[in-house]
Amino acid sequence: RIQRANLDGSGVEDLVTRVQSVGIALDVDRGNVYWTRSGRWIQRANLDGSGVEEVVTGLRSPYGLALDLGDGN
Repeated sequence: RIQRANLDGSGVEDLVTRVQSVGIALDVDRGNVYWTRSGRWIQRANLDGSGVEEVVTGLRSPYGLALDLGDGN
């Protein structure tokens, strides 16, 4: 599962459950979290856990994940 919490560790909340995420990345400016799932997909959701969607499918074992946010696209 993907969770969030306050910086002091309080207020732990589940954002997305039942996922086997390996890589994770945040786009705070756009309010999205991205993760690799089950070795074949990249998915994203809003930072509150809503709006889960597949972004890329049919991959072969993606593990690490990095976002290129430099050009604003």
